[in-house]
This record gives sequence, structure tokens and C-alpha cells, in this order.
Amino acid sequence: MSLPSEGPPTHRAHGGLAAWLGFGLGLACIGWGLRSLAYRPELLLDFALACLVGLVLLALAWPRLPELRLARLAGRLGDAPDGAASPTERDPLVPVAPGMPDGAAAPVGQSGASDSGAGRFAPADADPEPGSTPGRAIRLGMDGARRRRIVLLLLAGLALTLLAQRGLDAVAFSGRGQPLAFGLLALSGAGLWLAALWRARPAPPADAPIPVRPGPAMQPSSALALCGGLVAVLSTAIVFPAWSRTADGPLALMTYRSAFDNSISPIGGSLWLLGCLAIAWALADRRALRADLRRMTRGGALRLRLDLDRLCLLGILAIGAWFRFHDLVGLPYEMTSDHTEKLGDIQSILDGLRPAFLPGNAGREALEFYWIALLVKLGLPLSFTTMKLGMGLVSLATLPLVYLLGRELAGRRAGLFAALFLALSPWHIQITRIALRIAFAPFFAALALWLCLRALRVGGRNAWLGLGLVCGLGVYGYTAFRPILLAVPFIVVAKLLHDASRAGTLRRPSRWLPPALAAHLSGGLLLGLVVIAPVLRYASDWPEYFNGRSRSRLVGDNAPLDQFGPLLRQNLREHLLPNIKNALLMFNFTNDGAWFQSPPGRPGFETVGAALFVLGLTTALFRLWQRDWRLGTMLAVLPMTLTTSILALAFPRENPSLSRASAALPVAVVLAALPLSVLVPSLGRAFGRRGRWAALLGSALLLVWMARGTTQRYFVEYRQGYDNSTHNTREGAEVARAFLTLGGDLDHLYYVGWPNGWDYRAIGFLLDAPDWNGLLQGSAGDWSDAAEPARFHVGDPARKLYLVGGPNAEAQRAYLHGLFPDAIETFHRSAVPGKDFWSLYVPGIAAGTDPESTDDG
Repeated sequence: MSLPSEGPPTHRAHGGLAAWLGFGLGLACIGWGLRSLAYRPELLLDFALACLVGLVLLALAWPRLPELRLARLAGRLGDAPDGAASPTERDPLVPVAPGMPDGAAAPVGQSGASDSGAGRFAPADADPEPGSTPGRAIRLGMDGARRRRIVLLLLAGLALTLLAQRGLDAVAFSGRGQPLAFGLLALSGAGLWLAALWRARPAPPADAPIPVRPGPAMQPSSALALCGGLVAVLSTAIVFPAWSRTADGPLALMTYRSAFDNSISPIGGSLWLLGCLAIAWALADRRALRADLRRMTRGGALRLRLDLDRLCLLGILAIGAWFRFHDLVGLPYEMTSDHTEKLGDIQSILDGLRPAFLPGNAGREALEFYWIALLVKLGLPLSFTTMKLGMGLVSLATLPLVYLLGRELAGRRAGLFAALFLALSPWHIQITRIALRIAFAPFFAALALWLCLRALRVGGRNAWLGLGLVCGLGVYGYTAFRPILLAVPFIVVAKLLHDASRAGTLRRPSRWLPPALAAHLSGGLLLGLVVIAPVLRYASDWPEYFNGRSRSRLVGDNAPLDQFGPLLRQNLREHLLPNIKNALLMFNFTNDGAWFQSPPGRPGFETVGAALFVLGLTTALFRLWQRDWRLGTMLAVLPMTLTTSILALAFPRENPSLSRASAALPVAVVLAALPLSVLVPSLGRAFGRRGRWAALLGSALLLVWMARGTTQRYFVEYRQGYDNSTHNTREGAEVARAFLTLGGDLDHLYYVGWPNGWDYRAIGFLLDAPDWNGLLQGSAGDWSDAAEPARFHVGDPARKLYLVGGPNAEAQRAYLHGLFPDAIETFHRSAVPGKDFWSLYVPGIAAGTDPESTDDG
């Protein structure tokens, strides 16, 4: 059944408003981009990004403008009358069909229409229309003076919590003050908020049991593809394990020269990929896939509609893009040793290696390196900037996924606020722009949690297969994703127990799991397992390297194997409870001590986000009391995602860790979005037009406050801390590049090392010479004789350049001047105080000239 071309008046007004706003924002983005280019020409990426966003908005809005009139913008701008529910967000006091979630598609064979208009003819995996709400928005249903008193109580709770969080931020940043007093003030604000919800008694969330949708019948072709896929995967991963440690096992999935030199073999890898595709094809509901494609495309083209939600999401993406790509070259400016190692791993992939796991530096998942290698293959340089750009794109793609997760949990307004909070989150921006693989954890966590909740709602085979695929791919992303592998079955079990409790079958476990659901779960699990077959193979062959990072955080580096149990029990007794406390407080008070992830004294959220997070937890607890299993499970999933940080028992100073707890971000921002998703519509219903304007103005002020806090934290505090803590290798590389431009060569470019000094690999990558190693280091442990190898260069007539710095610089320069009296010394003042260095240029000797002769003029 198709929707009529002319929707309700509310939809038409929203569409007109969206078109005009899109047109105006498009012009504003292009104008802002032109001004930024004129002001700072080096920020070319900002200009290109602003113009791209502006052109997209203009292209979407322009076709709608001729059919609109300015009168569409007058009056209520499409809002429903006071006290009335809009067609897409039904008031909880209005009855719904028994057992049906408000706005969800009816199960097959059951009559009734959803808010999306799909009705009983909706495909098995159909979602509601993107602009609709799946009936989980929290609505305060009372009228008149009582509603206004409750809204004022909500505002008082918000104000108290914001005041308390400002105090906590000041205590955390300065290390002085009484956090307990501000904590009690925050609890008082949360108590007022809870009292308001208690008095309002919003309607409990409508819910339906897991739809029982049998999968497709297994046809002979599907059975053959399933068997063939299993044979292909099992034969490469298990049947030939004896060949996996040799380079001449053509059918083995993995080949090894050592644990550090592993690669997916060409033939074995091809069989594995074909097996994964065959299994997915055999298990998928292809009829539902074709129906989805027909619904997405009409007339042979992809359907693109402009409505208020999509326009807001485009604006959120533009904001998120600015915070992730603004001044991308300059912040972070310098590479660390971690970055040079990652660039080396990417270079090995470009050279033909296909690792499933990289055991260096305590173990690293491989997906980031394949992703950046793909960007390099597409024409980008192998550089730190390309790494930042690649992970920025992953971070940007997380925003719509968080919107989908928030919409699934608490309605479309909560989804939009959650995406906006993530776009402005300093936590997410910091772990993104550092250009390590950390940003994959919130990306796959948001996608897996959304797919899990969606699969429980729509019940189709393809939803479960998608969940299995994403869980498998997430293992290749970052270690922080691994708790999601426990959270997903927990959510499924919680939903089954919830349905059994409502149906009165809690004491009959045999009736908890419908047969069709058991088949779907098995299919998703099977697909996930075959996707991670290379990682499982490596983990089986080299467990000491695969689990090296986890083991070191539990009992310490180089702990004897026979002492693992006693050391673990000791660390659990001494550090587990303090680690749990510090991890749970990381959103509001405790901070990550690593300078490359966070400025000192700053918790995970800034002031506004942290305050809203407290109220969001309060709201979720209240909804749990109302038997909202979705938000209830998120309250359990949140501490699960913190376990990779909590279990740093041997290194408690590394907890909380913004990187290891990064999978908590999607759930945390959705919880932080709950208060505004309750307060904003309640203001409009309580105070009419003035309430709506107050909600708009108040939300804008909070978001500006949030943006200013994020800008100060990252572009000022983080920049200062990062620049002071990293070496100025880029400045050294610029001097070296000038030497090469004057006719020098890499073979005669030298860096005189010093303790904890520059990473010569970083200089090599900055000069597009990854194999360069001009490091002089001598033999003394304190590097005091690092310049001594230069004595072998005295007879070389080529021009040479020596880069000198560090605590031994004066002695090293004197030694070099003794070897090369005609050397030209230049002092280079660094942009960061205390990081100055020198260069000594030794002119070349012309061919045929005696090196011992002198020119008297």
C-alpha cells in the first residue's frame, strides 16, 4: 500500500518549513565557506565542506520552493493544537490497538494500520517511515495548571543539575573543593526531575511480543549454497590447520612466517569470502530484500524526501563535520610513535600483506589499516592527515546510527538530540581526531544495538543476519567493541523474559523461545562466526599474542604464567571496586589521565551533556519502573561497555579510559537526550506558543553552551596539552625538506638522537620516505655520544645535514663543528616553547677537489 501524495496538514507544513529552512541554511553555508576561505586560505577543507553541505541543501530544497507559499510559514508552523497529538506522535493517553506498539508495523496476518501508513501489508522487515515515532516517546499526558506546575518542576531540576555540574567541573579541573556537596546538589536536581515524572505519570510504553515471522523455506539451491559455504570456510580454517604455519599451504586460511608476519592466503581467503557470501545468500529472505529495494526505489531512482527530521539530521551532520574536520592538518599537529607504527602497518598492507590481526604494540585490530589503505589506493597520500580524514569519516557516519538507535529507544526527537549531542561531544571528537582505530567502537556499537532492537521489533530473518554480520565486523574494529558481544544476547534474553512475564509463561522456559526466532538467532550467530574465522584462527594459533593486551592489563606486563591466578585475585581485591567507581563517574567527574586523549581534569562529557546525562539516568530508571524493557536494558548495557576500562586492574591509573570505554558513547548520549525530548514538547503543551518559543530558545542556549565548552576543551586546552607533550618532528621535517630542495639527498640527511627524542620514522613518513633511517645514536645509554658515528662521514664529499636537539645539543654541536669546521649552523625556534633545535649544514665538495685543500681567496 502506498502513501498518498498529499499528507496531513501537519506534514505539508513541516515540509514547507523544511524546504525554506534548507534553502536558507544552504545559502548560509556557502557564504560561511567563502568567508572562511578569504580569512584563512589554508583551511581549504573547511571551505569545501561548507560548500558541499550548502549545495546538498539547495539541491534538496529547490524543487519544493515553487509550490510553496509564504503563508505556509505563518501561524503554528504545522504544530498540532495545544493538548492534541500530532498524527505521527500519538499521545499516550489515546488508546492503541491491543498488544501493538504505537507506530510499528502490524505482524503478518493482523489487521490495523501503523502510523507510517503501511498497515498489515508492510513487508516483514519494514520500518516505520523515517519521520514517524515507533511509539516510545515519553509524553506527559495531563492538562491545564497541573501540567504547567510539573513543567516548572522539571525546569527546576534541570537548573539545579546544571549548577551542580558546573561545580563538579570546577572541582575536577582545579583539584580543590568539595565534590560531595555538588554531588548532593545534583541528586537534588535529579530528585526534582523524578518527582515531576512521578506526578505526571506518563503512559507506559506500548509494546508487542517479538513477531513470529518464519524464515524462507530452504530450497535445494539454498541448501546447496549453505553446505558449500560451510565446507569452504571449515576446510580453510579447520581442516588444514597443520598447513597454517607454513607459507606453502595453498588452501589454509592463514599463513605465517611468525606471529608478527601473518597473512590471509590468496586461495584460502578467497574460499572464505565465497563461503561467507554463500551462507548469507542461502539464509537470507530474498523476497523481503526485493521488497525493500522496491520500496526504496520508485521509478528506477532512489527516493529522496526532504522533511524536518532529515533536514535536522543534515544540519547535525554539518555541525559534526565541522568539529571533526576543522583545521584537520593542524590539530593534532604532530605524530606520536603510535601513528608511525600504524602508518608502517598500512604500508605493509599496500605491499601485499593481508593480516587478520597485528600483534605488535600489545595487539591491534586490522580494520583501520585496510580502510586507510583503501583511501590511499583511491589517491590520497599515506600520511597522518589521511588517517585523521579516514577516522573522521567513520566518526561522522556514527551520527545517523545514533539517531536510529535513539529513535528506536525513545522516539525520533530523542534520536535527533542524541545525534546532536554526539556531534558536539568532546569525548567523541578527541578519540576521532587522534586517528587511531578507537572510533570504530562507537560506530559498530551503535549499529549493533540498533540492529538488535530493530530485529526484536520486526522479527524478520534479514534483520538477524545483519546483526550477526555487524557483530562479526566489529571484532575487526577495536577492543572496546567486545562487550557488545555480551550485551546483544543480554538484550535478547531480557526481551524474552519480558514477553514471558507479560504472557504469564515465566515459569515455563520451553515456551520462551519461538521456533522461528531460534532459527533466526542461529542464522545470525552462524554468519557472525564465519565472518570472524580469520581472527579465531589467529587467536587459536597465537593466543599469547591475541590476548596479550588484555592479559597485561589484568596482571601486568611480563607476569609469569604460573602467577596469573594469584596476581589476578590480588588485583581484583585491591582495584576492582575503585575502578568501578571511577569508571561510573567518568561521565561527570573523573577523567582520563592520558594527555593524547583528553585535557587534564576533564570528564567524558562537558557541563551540559554531563548534567543531562544525570537526568537521563533518572528518566530511564523511572521508565524501567514502568516496565520499559528497552531503556531498562540500556541501563545494564552501559556498565557492560565500561568493562574494558574497568579491567585495567594492573594499571588503575589507566581507568577511566576514554578509548577503552568508547563503546559506551552511543548509549550515554541517548540517555543524555532523554531529558530534552521530554521537556521540549511539554513546554509547548503547557504554555502554548510562548512555551514552544521558550523551548526553542532554551534548547538553542544549551546547545551553544555545549558547543562553546567543546570548542574550549578541544581547540584550546587539548591543543595546548598535545603540542606540549609531542615532539616537533614536523618542524624538523620542514628543515630536511628544504635541504632536499637545495640538492641534498636522503642518504646524507642525519638526525642526532637524544633520550626520548624524535621518532625518526615520523620524519621518514613526513618526507614520503617510509624506509628512511638516518638516526645517529652512538653506544652510551644516555645518548651522550650520539654524534660520534658522524666521524665516518668526514671523507664523504656530498653535502650533509645534521638535525640536533635535546639535552645534549651543545656537546653534539661542538663535536660536529670539530669534524666539519665549515659547517653552517642554524638555530630553529619552535612554535612550542622549549622545543628549539639546530641544523648543521655541511657544504659539498666539488668533484676533483682535494678535501684537505683550502681556498685562500
